Amino acid sequence: MRTSMGNMIGDHASDVHQILGKNMDGPTDFNNLTIERGDLTRLMRRVAEDPKAFGVMHHSQSVVIAEGQPVFCGRAGPGNRSGTDSGLRSLSTRAGWCCVRGATLR
Repeated sequence: MRTSMGNMIGDHASDVHQILGKNMDGPTDFNNLTIERGDLTRLMRRVAEDPKAFGVMHHSQSVVIAEGQPVFCGRAGPGNRSGTDSGLRSLSTRAGWCCVRGATLR
């Protein structure tokens, strides 16, 4: 059962990322999910007891984060309507992040 739940959470990675990363006032932007952050966190903790389920959840979140890196690095990418964002680029430089070929190295 945990493996199946891990797959389900992995299939809704963008929703999970949005729920865990923002104070939600309504459904998510992607699949209109309306689960509370605390409920999702408890579910994920239980599901993560299965190593395969944990791997699926971890990989799916890594993919969502990687897709957002061009935006953080100030490059054109999904969700970056302006194509550049010198404020985020400046912040990433001050924080010690270096953007190279679409990847972020610390």
